[in-house]
Amino acid sequence: MALVEIKNSDRNLLTHTTSGLSVQLSSGQIDPRESISEINHYLVSRKLSDQQIAYLEALKRQLIFREFARSALEAQTYKFPRGSKTKSSREYKSMIKGDTGIPLIDACIQDLKNGLPHNRARLLLARWAIRNANIDPVLVADFFKQYLTDYSPVINTFNIVSAASAAVFGEASYRTSNPVSAAQRLDPDNGYIKKFGFESQIPDPDALTAMKLSTELWKQRWQDARANDSFIRRKLWPT
Repeated sequence: MALVEIKNSDRNLLTHTTSGLSVQLSSGQIDPRESISEINHYLVSRKLSDQQIAYLEALKRQLIFREFARSALEAQTYKFPRGSKTKSSREYKSMIKGDTGIPLIDACIQDLKNGLPHNRARLLLARWAIRNANIDPVLVADFFKQYLTDYSPVINTFNIVSAASAAVFGEASYRTSNPVSAAQRLDPDNGYIKKFGFESQIPDPDALTAMKLSTELWKQRWQDARANDSFIRRKLWPT
């Protein structure tokens, strides 16, 4: 694998590009171990800025994490906590159409439909759909599968499992997404949303109200699960 010249870049910003290697990785054209080896060689053989080094170290961590995800899912079957919002719900339909009323999320949906969304856009959309809109994680996984050019059954499932807190290594169940603060952090100049026709990050008030109500449903489901001693994170690994 030949690494492209790395420019000064902050991979957390939605306006900055990522490695662009996901299609080759998901199809097996690139070996993650060979990639890590070449990155290590690149790091010691070139004079790089601190930002370039941080970029490459982050890329290494993601490659390692992909292999961890693959091993984890191949070793264990996971069950999603089923969301309450189905295909007939307003939340699901707005996700499909990309008119949630939250500019950043709608931009992420358009980015997904282009086939190769930014990695941060994938995380934002998955978290919002499962935790804030309370859409059934299985439906969210199928929505991603429909559009991703670099679709990988293992990686896509792993991301949804993590967003749904359906694994011991998943995100904490009480954490929810905040698209408003995420926009300030990841798209401070609105450069990302402007690519998809949006000028302002200000969400529709009704969308925020609906999101708050659905988020409370998410939290309550997990509280009930704990109270009934059926918290799913305890049941994933064989005893």
